[in-house]
Amino acid sequence: MSDRFTQFVFVCLAIAAVSGAAMLSPGLDRDRRACKMVYEPAGSGQQDATYRIIENLGSLRGIAVNILWNRFNDSINAGRFYEADPLGRRITELQPRMPEVWRHLGYNLAYNLSVKCQTQEERWSWVQKGIRLLKEEGIPNNPDAEPLYRELANIYHHKIASESDDMNRFYKKRVAEHWQLLLGVPSLGRQPKPGAPGETEDSATAEMRIVADAARDVYAMPDGSLSPVMLAEKRDAFFSKYPDVAYALERIEASSRESGARYSGLSPALAMATGRVLAFAEYSQFAAGYDASLMGGISRTVEDRLGADGRAVAKAIQNDPRAQKGLEEALPLLRACAIIEQERQDPRLMLAMMEKFGPLDWRHPQSQAIYWAYAGAGHAGSSDGLTKLNTDRLFVNATQGLMDAGRISYDPLEDALSDQPDPRFINAYDEAQQFMRARALNDEYINGKAIPGSIDRGEENFLHRAIQVSFLFGDEAQAQVYYDRVKKKFPDSKVYARYYNLGLPDFVVITIHTDTLRVVQEAALDGLISRGLEARFLDNNPARAALMFKMASETRNGIEKQRKGGGGNDPMGGNRTTAVQGSDEAAKPVPSMEEVVSRAARRFLTDPSHTLRQRATVFSQMPAEWRMALYDDVERTVYPQVKRSGLPVLPQVYFPPPEGLAEYRKARAARDFNGSTPMPNRQ
Repeated sequence: MSDRFTQFVFVCLAIAAVSGAAMLSPGLDRDRRACKMVYEPAGSGQQDATYRIIENLGSLRGIAVNILWNRFNDSINAGRFYEADPLGRRITELQPRMPEVWRHLGYNLAYNLSVKCQTQEERWSWVQKGIRLLKEEGIPNNPDAEPLYRELANIYHHKIASESDDMNRFYKKRVAEHWQLLLGVPSLGRQPKPGAPGETEDSATAEMRIVADAARDVYAMPDGSLSPVMLAEKRDAFFSKYPDVAYALERIEASSRESGARYSGLSPALAMATGRVLAFAEYSQFAAGYDASLMGGISRTVEDRLGADGRAVAKAIQNDPRAQKGLEEALPLLRACAIIEQERQDPRLMLAMMEKFGPLDWRHPQSQAIYWAYAGAGHAGSSDGLTKLNTDRLFVNATQGLMDAGRISYDPLEDALSDQPDPRFINAYDEAQQFMRARALNDEYINGKAIPGSIDRGEENFLHRAIQVSFLFGDEAQAQVYYDRVKKKFPDSKVYARYYNLGLPDFVVITIHTDTLRVVQEAALDGLISRGLEARFLDNNPARAALMFKMASETRNGIEKQRKGGGGNDPMGGNRTTAVQGSDEAAKPVPSMEEVVSRAARRFLTDPSHTLRQRATVFSQMPAEWRMALYDDVERTVYPQVKRSGLPVLPQVYFPPPEGLAEYRKARAARDFNGSTPMPNRQ
């Protein structure tokens, strides 16, 4: 066989091989896409030239990725953050199916890049980038990667909810603001449970059920999963069922065109615009009762906060009952739309978690942490023992965070956030610990044999905290149950055994003084004053009221001594040297007793966990100067609550304006008005 013939044969074989590969290529490409082995960057649907060049490098792509990682880290270290961001994005485009890439980049954005910035707005922008990267791309591209869920949960739990970052209060406000606009302020109290005669459930859970049902009606696919977008056929059925919704949307679209605002129909953007209208509607009503010459500041502020799209919505429904009705009917679906399409969360899972763990307030970062940890646990079936242990620990710690500060109040106009312990989560925290104990005994954790002993050692601290939270913010009888339990189970406690002979109120003071977190101590102060107000004005028990105020005074004086660095003596004669902790909060001056009482009274009157009759009774019996100082908060916050309650009574009947109010307002406005928002000063 001649060399020329051999060459000809091999050329033919090469042509046949290339042709065969070309024929197989489309099928292989389809299979690669079906198995999610390729990645299309979000946006236009086609990659830019740089991406195409690097993608076609084949085995050399790993070298290109290493170069990008080095440039990414160099940019962070040199403070070139806006250069680092697109580099990180390029890395994820080249390695979309490697969860560790997303986890590392999300952590870098939320932690390493954020702390390089000086202003709180800049820091939050990077923390938010890390959250959105994991939510919107990392987890959707790697839905079974449990570490990504845990990393996202940890950002909420550690970076935002804890004191690890000195700007954590700003982060908490931004999370609270976002979710309050999305879902509104969750209702407190209980109401009958659908389909369960004689049973009740938390009102917040009932509200979430309406949103979950809307998601199920319009987003649920035959296999039970949720579509990432509304299903056209089900959306049309929704419009047929609620014809006023289409009318409201037409009105909003016309209003948006007139004002130049954006409009996108049933969408997360419309959900947030509607949320702003609802959030600031009460302020507008409140402002209408003021002298117009003094209220220009608040009106301008409300208009600015509404934004162009919010103003378009407000204008569209103004004086139009049909449009208002349509928007109200659309609201559950709008909220479901924002949760699914914008937040990448499942309203059905959120509802299930509220039914299981308690009325989670989604404005709280710990609730977000619990959601993502719980969602991730569903993908941890084959995870190693260390992964399970870390996820469960995060879940337990987040539950404890809700017990310590789970009831929050956020004012969107003043950007004021306050939080209090929530006794509703004591049992959830206890159950979470026992869940970990059971898993450890079942040998599901790596080196988990030490877990039960660790839980036993931490149980004493848990019981002391449960005593304090129950006594101050919940059920005193339940506090006594926890007190009896701790004395029986830990009779030889090194710290507390010598105090077991004390009554429950005195023991509560001890638990407050031995706490080293300033925020916990100040929350306890509020709880003591609230208890005192109840005893004085509701129970007609001046002796008990005096005891509560005495406990509050002792606690306040103890905090002041700790702030000055001495620790001081505890009220029962023991020497204490532990200084109070809690970032910059610990260094702030301790409010005077008068300020503490004023703050607690304001919270008592505006907190829906107390009945309207209870609050009206307390308000009517307060000294005249108290009612004068607190009335504006009552009118702005409590009046709408009375209207929403459906009770056949005017708010002015429950909370009548005190005599001389107009003169008092004018005098205060003249003193405090600075051209912006002349609202009552708040602690």
